[in-house]
Amino acid sequence: MKFQINTLYTLEALIEIVKNKSDRHFDKSGKEMYVPGNMYAVYISKFSNSGNMKKYTAVYIGKTVEIDENNEEIYPNVVVENDLELWYSCQNFQDVIDLAYSKKQCFF
Repeated sequence: MKFQINTLYTLEALIEIVKNKSDRHFDKSGKEMYVPGNMYAVYISKFSNSGNMKKYTAVYIGKTVEIDENNEEIYPNVVVENDLELWYSCQNFQDVIDLAYSKKQCFF
């Protein structure tokens, strides 16, 4: 599955993408590259129970939260318009999935 920002995925699909590192870029030597334009955030519905996520739960992959000159958080319009809330930054989500699969654990 091709990874795209500004897209709705099931949690199961996102985990598979992150497990396969399809959401990241690597240089020729295999070292992960930092590409600011590829940073994303994982958003969920404000009405979902984030402690009871299922593999078919919808998650929105959008741009990261920006901070303005007054230190105010600016969320992407689609996040505000659809009553979504930040669930994970891409770095934290990647770390959780990478650790789980390195330990041969499974979420489902």
